[in-house]
Amino acid sequence: MKKPFMIVAVSIILVLLLTSCTQKIVTTTSTVTTSSSTTTTTTKAAPTYKVPTIPIVNGPIASPSNANHALGMFQVNGVPSGPTDFAYPKLPAGYSEAEYFISDTASIYEWADPNDPNTTIRPVTGYTDIPYTTRMMVIYPTDAKNFSGNVFINPMNPSTGHDLFVPWERSSDYFIRSGDAYVGWTCKSVCVAALQAWNPTRYASLDWPYKPFTPGNNSAKYDGLTYEMTYQIGALFKTNATGSPLQSYNVKRIYEPGFSQDGGFISNQIVGFQHYFRLSDGSSVYDGYSPQGNTGASGFGAMSSLNMGLTANGTISTTNPKGTVSGSDVPVIFIDTENEGKWATISTNAQYNPLFNRADSDNPNDLFRLWEVPGDGHVDYDTGSSTCIDIMIGWELTGQVKMAPRGCAHYTDDQWINRQFPVDHFGFVCSAAYDAMKKWRVNGTPAPKADRITESGTPLAVVQDKYGNALGGIRTPYMVVPTALWGSSETGTPGPCSSYMYMIPFTSDVLKGLYTDHNDYVTKFTAAANALVTSGFWLKEDAQNAIAEATSAKIP
Repeated sequence: MKKPFMIVAVSIILVLLLTSCTQKIVTTTSTVTTSSSTTTTTTKAAPTYKVPTIPIVNGPIASPSNANHALGMFQVNGVPSGPTDFAYPKLPAGYSEAEYFISDTASIYEWADPNDPNTTIRPVTGYTDIPYTTRMMVIYPTDAKNFSGNVFINPMNPSTGHDLFVPWERSSDYFIRSGDAYVGWTCKSVCVAALQAWNPTRYASLDWPYKPFTPGNNSAKYDGLTYEMTYQIGALFKTNATGSPLQSYNVKRIYEPGFSQDGGFISNQIVGFQHYFRLSDGSSVYDGYSPQGNTGASGFGAMSSLNMGLTANGTISTTNPKGTVSGSDVPVIFIDTENEGKWATISTNAQYNPLFNRADSDNPNDLFRLWEVPGDGHVDYDTGSSTCIDIMIGWELTGQVKMAPRGCAHYTDDQWINRQFPVDHFGFVCSAAYDAMKKWRVNGTPAPKADRITESGTPLAVVQDKYGNALGGIRTPYMVVPTALWGSSETGTPGPCSSYMYMIPFTSDVLKGLYTDHNDYVTKFTAAANALVTSGFWLKEDAQNAIAEATSAKIP
């Protein structure tokens, strides 16, 4: 009598050697059956993501009373800093700031196939594992007991060749009252060069060679490193790694805001990098993204080259739907002014910008909102106590950079420099977005959906009310209870004019026709502000500040 066949199970254990840049492996199983046995083998497939390395941190960098760091108007120990004589307001009691240098190696990337809707990124041959040292500023509650667990990490805007801290400048009141920490880091070589030119001794150890493709250009050969660096810095804080300035603070979540050029970097990250770089458990490094002030699609100025022009494959095809910001498994709240929509409308591309056509989404694999703020420009007057506009004014007064709108239609140099205009609080909308992003990530409460700015015609144009103000979008009380025409794009000879917003105050007769008296104006403004709070696009504290401002205004 024959013995029955014996089934032998053979298990093959794959030992993965962990390197400094671990890659997650997906396993597949295959079964082979013969007349005598069945053998199950496990084989490895292509890696699905890369775990960022943790950079080496040096600091805090000493800042005695006779030394300071360069960050717009920021101060160390109360000493005015930066290339101007304007002093940024001191941090309130209970908050501290410090500067650190960070070092690691990173690679430059490109699209594998710019025309393929399913394309992924890949390292550029010959540009891998390039060493760098850059710097970061960390603002945090002095007492860890007052820390919210949230860190906002911003690649500081490099568009003027110096670091601009735009999200902080607009929403610092929100971050402080929430107990959040804020990190701004130097994300482009031109800004490293500016730091070294300003203080060669302090910044001698920074290492990111500025080698522009053309003399004086904002982008340079090695700037594509910024994307991997973003995830290395994120992982440093998210994992509370050794060397993190907030290691003892129990960081729980990190978010990334950015405006204009750095907002464009975030658009690229969402599409090309956020699923390529993941934590060791496969989860997202960042808990949410808020790209702002850019058009977020290929060919429209935001979905720019992944390597700043180093290779042809750095830029995705303008007809590739991959160029639309989508596919994020963490919340994305995109915030734009009326100005960016106008840029998209007048683009040389025949098809209207797909970002502004795409719908909001609650799909777990595509969490997306687009908030548009009419009556605001790419460069606005949202000054509060101090913003990037102050930095530009400072450079203007010191003769370093001609950023004031010389030759633009609606403002003289004196009006610009002395800020003879009211304030439109775009930053209040940003603060509400940050708050909504936290709730969406932590509690699963979706962020509110906003109407889009109304456009019609061929070519598309913004539809305006009888006063010339845009309809649709998130209309702040300044639009609902107007005292002026708010234009999103200046006209005039200098190139920067199209980026500046402007306002034309209503005449006394128009104001008297709108409001019977000052109390009538304040009552209507208050109702509009409270309605915006109810809808989730302003926060209560900010509305109260705006109402107080309206109450003190001499209107009508």
